[in-house]
Amino acid sequence: MKPYPIIEYKINGNIEVYAFDKLDGSNIRAEWNTKNGFYKFGARHRLLDKDEQPLGESIDLINGKYSESLSKIFYDNKYGRVITFFEFYGPNSFAGNHEEEGHTVTLIDVNPYKKGILAPIKFIKLFGGVVEIPNIVFTGRVGNLFIESVREGKVEGMTFEGVVCKGIHRNQLAMFKIKSKAWIDKVKASYSEDSYRAGQLLDRTELILSDSKKYRQRRFCVDCFRNGSLSPRCKCGADTFDMPFDAQPPRKNASKARWKKFFWLWYPHIDFNSRWSRKEN
Repeated sequence: MKPYPIIEYKINGNIEVYAFDKLDGSNIRAEWNTKNGFYKFGARHRLLDKDEQPLGESIDLINGKYSESLSKIFYDNKYGRVITFFEFYGPNSFAGNHEEEGHTVTLIDVNPYKKGILAPIKFIKLFGGVVEIPNIVFTGRVGNLFIESVREGKVEGMTFEGVVCKGIHRNQLAMFKIKSKAWIDKVKASYSEDSYRAGQLLDRTELILSDSKKYRQRRFCVDCFRNGSLSPRCKCGADTFDMPFDAQPPRKNASKARWKKFFWLWYPHIDFNSRWSRKEN
């Protein structure tokens, strides 16, 4: 059964996204087909049965909460085989740990056989308002203002952990996540003596601006870049994000085509050809 993909921390500010509330729980997979309904269940890296606690509870929760509604949608759309992905959590779940309390499951993604995970707009169209899905807290291009709002936990509809942003980039599903500072601080405090577990939960660069000198790994704050700051570390202290390759400043000996792509992205008002003829880079 196909596992759920690892969600990147690298923020792409150049695509339109839907930002979903990131529920703090455990990822559960469930496979469905027309003959058996939901018949196979798993955590991220292993199969599940009802005897495994607490994650085994998700089997009855999925069947009771989603089986009828999802089956109808799958039949209506002629999906013969589907892998569905859920988040399993409770009121006090944190970083994959669950208390002895009531739990629930929420549908987060759907992967019809040989079609890949559905694009966010189609996922919302098919399932939003029909079954429970995470809150949609933002649509559009992610910028520094939204990133800071997530970091500070000020986004309406967002719970404790953060958000997952989903969009389409080069005809492929693109996903990245942004965590709140409060959640990150709690992880650091809870796992201060367990660096391995903390490393599993946090990205290496979380809240740390990149010091990498490798050309393709430089990170920039857009406003400072526009004002001429080309340092790999943003000096103003603003949140940064990884730029796509074409948006990064080219090397001095880069081709004319490379420089032209760069200028079209950042300086569309400038006459590139006249500037190139004067060798003003």
